[in-house]
Amino acid sequence: MEKSTSKNQACAAIVFSHGSRREEGICRIVELVCQDIAAQTPALLKVCPAYMSFNQPDMQSAVAECVAAGADKIIILPYFLYDGIHITQDIPELITQMEEKYPRVEFCLTDSLGYNPLLSLLMQHKLGRLLPKSQLACIYPNMHSSHPVQIENASMDLIEELLPENNYTPAEKAVAKRLIHASGDPGIVNYLVFSPGAAEKTVELLKNGADIITDVKMVLAGIKSALAEEFGCRVSCPLADLKTPKNVSGNALTRSQIAMQNTGRKLENAVVAIGNAPTALLSLLDIVSQLGIKPGVVIGMPVGFIQAAESKDLLMASDIPFISIRGNRGGSNLAAATVNALLLQAEKQVLCPR
Repeated sequence: MEKSTSKNQACAAIVFSHGSRREEGICRIVELVCQDIAAQTPALLKVCPAYMSFNQPDMQSAVAECVAAGADKIIILPYFLYDGIHITQDIPELITQMEEKYPRVEFCLTDSLGYNPLLSLLMQHKLGRLLPKSQLACIYPNMHSSHPVQIENASMDLIEELLPENNYTPAEKAVAKRLIHASGDPGIVNYLVFSPGAAEKTVELLKNGADIITDVKMVLAGIKSALAEEFGCRVSCPLADLKTPKNVSGNALTRSQIAMQNTGRKLENAVVAIGNAPTALLSLLDIVSQLGIKPGVVIGMPVGFIQAAESKDLLMASDIPFISIRGNRGGSNLAAATVNALLLQAEKQVLCPR
């Protein structure tokens, strides 16, 4: 999870590995890691590999490449399992040299991979492929359960173990767990971003009966509407009520943009959940900028490769309270899961007030 960050620094990242005499081995792995990071973090100017020995580029060459691209902040990600001598001595010495050479560039070093339940889970799955079926129950104790509550509770118990250490608030943690549950991907929380207090504000809005507006019917269908109605929240999808023809090839705007524009002042103080259309999010940002209408919070999770990451970057650069997922990831199920997580938090606070 991320919270507020500097919006003006031009950042690049270096994935730093020891290197190997078998160049086709480690280099291909590090290149794939760089490609994944670059695809999911388009705000980075560059994502470069670098190696301590045997392979190229080395740290100095990778830093020079990042600086040439215009980076004034370089984040170094050690692809090491634990903090050995390279992490504690060699890399800091290299960084000191780079700081002297590039005094205007900020260098940051993250932790090594270390222990992570995700790695344990990966090993567990590999083990499960080779064990006899009769022994799988020891790895997957809930595999034969058919009761939905038991299945969900078992999932949430496992997700609790997989959550990385973080300073989540209770509401933020509820969102993180629901997103993992909805996506089946524990790594989704690495791209989850909250503006300060956004999760808590959403809970309060829902408790006070705020409108919930979605960009598509799939988000609408995934929201716990009965629970929302208990708080007096109206759940609507302007696109579902749009009267314009479905074929808008002659129109410069998409149907999602038109629907969002038609919503107008209904957006004021509403919980807006966007899980499909980047154009809907871009249209909403235009409305805020041009008309001064401000939603209570925007759950901005459009998915895709065209304008999805860019629209979310613009949301995160605005002053609108938001919950979002960096990069191309997102989807209707995740937007709905976020709303549901916070509806359940609202219900919990009402039933069990402190």
